[in-house]
Amino acid sequence: MNISYSAIKKFLDCPHQWYAQYFLGYKQPYNAAASIGSRVHELIETNGRGTPLETPLEEHEAQRMYKEIVGDVEQLLVGDVHKEEWVSMPFGAHKILAKIDVFIKNNNHIRVIDFKTGKWYNEDPLQLKFYSWLLWKNNPKYTNYKAMLYYLRLNKKYEIELDKDELKRFDKYIMDVIHRMLMYNPNEPQFKIGNYCQWCPYSKECPAIKGGNKNE
Repeated sequence: MNISYSAIKKFLDCPHQWYAQYFLGYKQPYNAAASIGSRVHELIETNGRGTPLETPLEEHEAQRMYKEIVGDVEQLLVGDVHKEEWVSMPFGAHKILAKIDVFIKNNNHIRVIDFKTGKWYNEDPLQLKFYSWLLWKNNPKYTNYKAMLYYLRLNKKYEIELDKDELKRFDKYIMDVIHRMLMYNPNEPQFKIGNYCQWCPYSKECPAIKGGNKNE
């Protein structure tokens, strides 16, 4: 099994919806905003090239957004820049992995940047901590990380810094989460109310929704 940030976030949001998506093959409905976002990421990676979207209106919106932010983005990309690069580590029979938008190696630290194309601003450090931790596992000589969520539409940045002690604390936390993922028993389902309940195939039968509270 591949263990990504998206899988971890889904598990924390609702363990049984995670199981439905990653083991039963449930797919969320097509999302135009996500398609545009992926295309903007590709334009950043390829300096304005790549494969156009099939829907002209979506391609137009992606190109418009890219042209608006490309100057600001280029100012950040200074140093030993790695774009859209996979980083991974083995975990028993499994693999922990991430495709990181940008990370930049400097003399004594690594800078991590994740571009967000949505309209909502969220100061959730989990993704930044996960990416930084995985890079640290692959580059142990770097023990200082500066990580940023860059909300392109809003021109807002959320930034955190992590040192070796913070990375070690996160290591204990994320190992516990992954262990719970691997030990999950679908015969004893765990449900939580979250942002994606309306798309979940179990929403009509979900005891958390029926009860109106969270199963923490």
